[in-house]
This record gives sequence, structure tokens and C-alpha cells, in this order.
Amino acid sequence: MNLQEIYLNAMEESYKKPKVWKRSKHFVKHHIKNRCRGGISEPSNLLRLERERENAWHFLFGNLDLVEVAELLLKLNRLKQKSNE
Repeated sequence: MNLQEIYLNAMEESYKKPKVWKRSKHFVKHHIKNRCRGGISEPSNLLRLERERENAWHFLFGNLDLVEVAELLLKLNRLKQKSNE
């Protein structure tokens, strides 16, 4: 078995295993509208998220807010649909 076959087998096995999100139970406040864009630290503008999920949000979306992320995903979906036509 060559290295490519070993790699492909390992990848297949990794997809068979269920993905589990490790929960830390350490919560942080996540601003719906970012403070850098005029968001306030009021309960109506805050979400309680586990630290890892909040870090993942910023890793994936930077400082985009929820509406901007939704618009981005819809735009990407439209582009994908057009490319499949």
C-alpha cells in the first residue's frame, strides 16, 4: 500500500466517525451588533455562547454580524446555483 492509498483510507475512516463538539461549559457574551460598529452591551444585543463557538464564529466570519453572514451565505448560494446551470 502506497502513501496515497494510506491517506485515502485514513480520510474515509475519519468521515465514518461521528463529529462531536466538545462542550466546555465556559460561556462568554457575544454581541449581535458588534461594539466596533456601535453595538451596545445591553441584554437585547447580547448572546450567551460557549467560548469555543464564539471563537469559531469569529474564525469563520470575522466581525460580520448575523444579518451580514446570512446575506453572504445567500449570495454564495445564488452564485453556486448559477454556476450549476
